[in-house]
Amino acid sequence: MEFDIDPANPNASATVFGNNLIGAKAFVDFSNGLRGTGTLGAVSGRPNASAFSITTFTPSPSVPEPGTWTMMILCFGVIGYAMRRKTVLRYV
Repeated sequence: MEFDIDPANPNASATVFGNNLIGAKAFVDFSNGLRGTGTLGAVSGRPNASAFSITTFTPSPSVPEPGTWTMMILCFGVIGYAMRRKTVLRYV
């Protein structure tokens, strides 16, 4: 089960009722590039609630943007062309 909550939208929410998720592993991606991994645990006195406890922080996997890929491929092409082209030395 996956929830995508947009923090920029104050009306967005995701609620799961019941205790079926207690003990499940979950993760949260933060805007600074860290991923918090943890487990859902029971909340005392509230049978339909669970609490998320973060146990580890790891850098989230990053994927370059399309513009970055384009620049990288173009640079490889320019470097390859420069390496293959023959230079002629002319002495005057």
